[in-house]
Formats: sequence, C-alpha cells, structure tokens
Amino acid sequence: MQAIRDRMFSDPAGYSVNELYREMSEGQVSFSGEVAGPYTLNVSSTDACANNAWASAADALAAADGLNPASYARKVYVLPPSPCPAAGMADLGVTPSRAWVFTCDVAHVYAHELGHNLGMHHAATETSEYGDNTDIMGMQGGLMPVNAPHKSQMGWLRGASIAAIAEDGTYEIAPLALPRADAAVPQALQVAKPDSMESYFVSYRHGTGFEANACCQYLDRVNLHRWAGGSARTYLLATLTEGQSYVDSDNGFTVTHVSRSSTSAVVRVQRGVSCGTAAPTLRLTPRDQTGSPGVHAVYDLTLTNEDGPACSPSTSVLSRTVPPGWSSSLSAGSLLLPPGGVGSATLSVTVPPNAPSGAYGLTASASNAMKPHHAASANGSFTVARACTGTPQTAFDVSSQSGTAGTTLKYVLTIVNRDTAGCGNTTFAAQATVPSGWQSTSSIGYRRRDARAGRDRRRHLLGRLAAGYDGGRVPRVRGGDRGGARAPRLRSHWLHRHRGGYGRPLGADRSDGHAEEDSGHAVVAALDRQRGRGGISDSA
Repeated sequence: MQAIRDRMFSDPAGYSVNELYREMSEGQVSFSGEVAGPYTLNVSSTDACANNAWASAADALAAADGLNPASYARKVYVLPPSPCPAAGMADLGVTPSRAWVFTCDVAHVYAHELGHNLGMHHAATETSEYGDNTDIMGMQGGLMPVNAPHKSQMGWLRGASIAAIAEDGTYEIAPLALPRADAAVPQALQVAKPDSMESYFVSYRHGTGFEANACCQYLDRVNLHRWAGGSARTYLLATLTEGQSYVDSDNGFTVTHVSRSSTSAVVRVQRGVSCGTAAPTLRLTPRDQTGSPGVHAVYDLTLTNEDGPACSPSTSVLSRTVPPGWSSSLSAGSLLLPPGGVGSATLSVTVPPNAPSGAYGLTASASNAMKPHHAASANGSFTVARACTGTPQTAFDVSSQSGTAGTTLKYVLTIVNRDTAGCGNTTFAAQATVPSGWQSTSSIGYRRRDARAGRDRRRHLLGRLAAGYDGGRVPRVRGGDRGGARAPRLRSHWLHRHRGGYGRPLGADRSDGHAEEDSGHAVVAALDRQRGRGGISDSA
C-alpha cells in the first residue's frame, strides 16, 4: 500500500507520477488522493479479462469501507497480473476516468495509463505502436516527459514556446524540458506536412529533469515527430546528431541538425516543392458476384501508385473486410510500387454453407503508415442466391366431366412455380395432348408463360370429344394457387362409351430434370419449362 502511495504521490526521492506531471505541465496537472484496500475480489487471476466488472466490484468494497469512489474524478485500479492483453488499460480522454494497472511495481505504467485518461494516445514510430521511447506514452521503463506534439496537445507548449515555420531558414530551439520562462527561444518548431494534413514537430532533448531518464540515443539530439492533431498517435521519425538530416522528398521537406550546446540547438529547415503526391487507385474486379452458399469466390485487386515521377516508391499494406462468419484471404500482404506503378493481388472469399440469401458487401483497402494520404479502398458485393430447385405444381379445376360425342368441355389448368423465394421468374411452355381423333384448343398451347417463385398461372383448356371445335374464343383468367387439386378423371362409363379411356401424365418439365405429374384420362396438358426473363404474361 505504501509503495503504491509513493509511486503515485509521495516518493521520498521525488520519483513519483505526481512529480512527473507537475514538472512537464509546469504545475498545470498534479495528482493527489487516497490509496484504499487491498480488497479481495471473488475472481481468479486466470479468469477472462473483465476489467469493468472488476472495477465495479472494487468500488462496492471501497464504498462498504467508508470511501466514496464516485467523488473522485480519476480512479486507478491496481490488480495482480491477469489475462487482460496489456500491462495496463485506461479510458481515453474522459472525465471521470478509470485506469487499470496489472504491474503494480512499475511507475511508468501508472503514468502511461493516466496519460490516456488525459487524452494522449500512444507515442509510436513508423514500425511500432509503442516505439517512441522519448515519451511516457511509449513503452520504456522509466518516468520521462512527453514529446513535443503531446506537450502541444495538452497545452503545456504554447504561445512563443512553439514557432510555426512558413519559410526556409536556420532556427534556434531551446531544450524541450526547460521551463518556458527560462527559454529565450522557441522550444519546438511546427512545420506543415501538406500531403497528409499533419505537422512536423522539431525539438531538442537535452536531459533536463525527468528527461534525464531517457537513453543516450535520444539525448543531445534533435527529435523529429509527425502528428495529425487531436487524440491521434504521435510518430517519432528521426533523432538527429550534428550534421545529420531528415529528408521527405514527397513534400520537399528537409531538416538538418547544424549544431548544439547545453542551452540550445541550431537547425536548418527547407520547405521545397512537393513531388506531386496523390492517393492511389484501388480497383476490385469483378466488383459484384453471385453464387450459392458454400462457394469460393475470387476478386482481382489492382493498385495504382498515382504519385508524380519525382516521388519515392510507396509500400501499401493490403487489408479486407468481409461479412461476419465469412472466411477470406489475400494473396499478398503488401505491394511496393514506384510512382505510376501498378500491382495486383487476389482476394479469396468463402461463403458459409448456411448463409441466408441476400446481397453482402465487402471492402478491400490499401494504406501506408508513413504516408497517411496513401490510402484507398474499393467496395464490392456478393449476392447469395440459393439454388432454385422447387418442383412446379399443376392441377385442373374439376375432378371429372362427362358428355356425349361432340360436346365441348372446358378445364382450367393451374401452374404453380414452387421455386424458393428470391429466385427469378421462370417461363413455362404448355401443350395439350388428347386421345387420338379428339380435338382441343388452349389459351396456353405452345405459348410461354412467366411466373414468379411461389406464384401461379391459370389457363383455360377446351376439349371437344371426337368432334370439331366450335371456334369460340377462350377467355383469359387470373387465379390463385389451386394447392393440391388433382387432375380430372372422366367417368369410366363415359370413357368406355366413347372410344375407351386414354391418358398420359400432366407434367411441368424443367432443365434440372425435376417434374410433377398428375394423370388425366381424357384431356392432359404437358408443360415444358425453361428459364427466361420478363414478367408474368397473360396473352392468349
């Protein structure tokens, strides 16, 4: 308990989180408070990470102990090592805020997580999210002040302490950790980085106060960072000894460390003409695909570097976003392209076997951490269409009819498209077949009829028993699904008196070989089926 109190508030040697923040903010930020506990939570250190639940449980125990946790603007929960994926965790830029520390004996972790509470993101390099070891928001073991962009974000570096550079020239800068009142010249230079809407920050780290905890490779050198503002990460680009330069050919920017002393460093800044950088172009081919569940689809990615010829080559990292539960892979993780260069890769996507029918979006992206403006994305889609294997249904409207020779009988035939919902329209071709010597006519004979999945078409069929058709026009009829109605069967005694019984199946044929059959002894309609475009037709 006392050790935690010392690390946070009152280390006898002055090496506390409170003293660090007081120094680098020049008294604008300090910490004081209580250390309560320890409390035993009803969890195991091997349980899954549940930091919010642990915080609530600790608050309840502290309240029962007479403390009022809600009265504190910032709370730090110190716990044993846990499955949580970090040495610490924190709310970012909110008040009240919470932080969790899982390495209770490392003061740097307390300071780092409280920095998140204040709104600072990680101090990174181009290759590591925590790689800037000149800043408490990186991942190093000691207490040290934050870098120039973070001091600017917090308002601890302002006014004459930071100079916006609009012209080429030689400039003198004071050590970053020096109290502002003791600095005779600016402590940082800010230079616009036009290709990404960021800024360069030039500062001098000499080893004043807590800054002495930084390793020698960062001290007595000019540090160069880039930062987009707000709660974005800061990026350390270079630490320059005397005579060294950093060159950004894309923006025509060069900074050179000319000389240094214990009180200042001299740098030369050149702001040239941009080489003509531009966002790359990413294309996805084909953009849209359709298939059944379980299929494997491949999209071709084409990336074009649109930079001007004087720019440096660019490495773009490829990524993708697919619907949840879908598997995917890229044939390449990145593409290195010169200005005007074109590279390609493939995106492979596997649709889950149980994917519902519908259209799904997917995205391919390209990015470059060193050149944030080198970002592009391309959207595509995959439409899942289940196989249309429904067997059509056919039925007549009456179960039987009879009549004398020469009588004309009328039947209404219903065709029901039993394809699954979402399938396209299907065209049916219908043909009537009657016993030899009989005559028939039909409003659907040899004419195609389109029907949507689950919808029906009703047509009249006239048959004249062993005599000529009387020539009357067949009316057109719309009707509902006749369900399971059976095909007509003429009475057997009538069939025997008139040429005996004749019949063949009534079927709706389709390209996949499935058909439904319904027998009719006297008048039978045979249906052929094919896929086609267009809507439902009612023409006779």
